[in-house]
Amino acid sequence: MQAAILIEPGKIEIQEAPTPSPRKGEVLVRILEAGICGTDYACYMGNLSTTYPIIPGHEAVGEIADLGEGVEGVRVGERVTIQPNFPCTTCPVCRGGRENVCPNKVRLGLDVDGVFAQYICVPRPYVWSLPDGLPVSEAALAEPLCVALHAFRKSPSAPNERVLVYGAGIIGLLLVRLAVLPKTRVAAVDIAEQRLAIAKELGADTIYPSFSKLEKDAGSFSILYDTSGVADAFSNILK
Repeated sequence: MQAAILIEPGKIEIQEAPTPSPRKGEVLVRILEAGICGTDYACYMGNLSTTYPIIPGHEAVGEIADLGEGVEGVRVGERVTIQPNFPCTTCPVCRGGRENVCPNKVRLGLDVDGVFAQYICVPRPYVWSLPDGLPVSEAALAEPLCVALHAFRKSPSAPNERVLVYGAGIIGLLLVRLAVLPKTRVAAVDIAEQRLAIAKELGADTIYPSFSKLEKDAGSFSILYDTSGVADAFSNILK
């Protein structure tokens, strides 16, 4: 198979690599489309702990190409999305129902080869079937959408509330779209004009090109979502 292999920070090459075979409890997924996350960029730049060479990438949609021994509930040819973090399931954190923050989790594209390849093997519990008719390019957004949806479910908005999304990257834009569904008044702040333009298209009624432009309205929001990843975002929001 062909794969995009990160040889070292700043150096990525398309090379031939062995096609993996699914072990017991795994499925082989043929990648149809993959997204590029900020994590992938940080890995490329050498700003995250990993071992080189490695195949990066963790946001993907594909179809099942083969089944390992004992796999049930999915079939060859079925379209799936991939949950990219594999918890150990046995530590106190996992046993407490918080597998998403397992300290021993295996991360696709960082701890093991990721999805920037034609094929990848994934443990059966971490592939999720997709509905018929969902376009591949939209399905590739399932992983960041889950992040946004989790935040929205933790702090749901109500009609006529004012909500601020701090950072209009992909997760921020998805939160904008989620927040406007219940007729919430949504504002977005970002330094990139293109992102703010998309936020406007998705339903944001107010956009701020910098935090300084926001300050006079800062006390009028009942819910704040920080999706920027900027170090001083939290302190800015609490001013």
